[in-house]
Amino acid sequence: MHLDVHYVPSVSVYAQPTAALVAQEWKALGVQTKLTADTTTALSQTMFQTSNSDVYLEPFGGNLPTQMVPYVSGPAPPDGVNLAGINNVAYNSLVAKAEALLLVWRRTSRPGDPAPLLRPAGLDPAARYRDVRTGAVHFATVLRECGIRPELPRGDWASAAVHRVRMP
Repeated sequence: MHLDVHYVPSVSVYAQPTAALVAQEWKALGVQTKLTADTTTALSQTMFQTSNSDVYLEPFGGNLPTQMVPYVSGPAPPDGVNLAGINNVAYNSLVAKAEALLLVWRRTSRPGDPAPLLRPAGLDPAARYRDVRTGAVHFATVLRECGIRPELPRGDWASAAVHRVRMP
């Protein structure tokens, strides 16, 4: 077995020694490794355009678990950012139910026109969802049956995003 291992030395003083240690341990298991030191530009190209590596040693994370969702689901590079190319139907179904992002806009407005009423589909009917902006929590059935009237700024071409996250 042969693995192409990439890392970026400028990210940390530990990047190169860590890559060397990984290669040493894998060699003991009979795995041949090729170590490739990349620049940050090469990192972006390899991770998000070509996916031309077997292993990428790179610190990666987010402040919220929801920030990691695109990196472990959806299309792989170059069409998306699912870095590992994971395609788990059950997980994807749960992810789709875990969050809802509604984008709404109004081309033109007339005095007194209310914002459009949105009825989000695809939410888990037994779940509650928290509005990321306000912190308000709503049952999915209420959101679907009663709808959401987003707060749009005044004027033409007004837009807003309504972001809901499923409560545990």
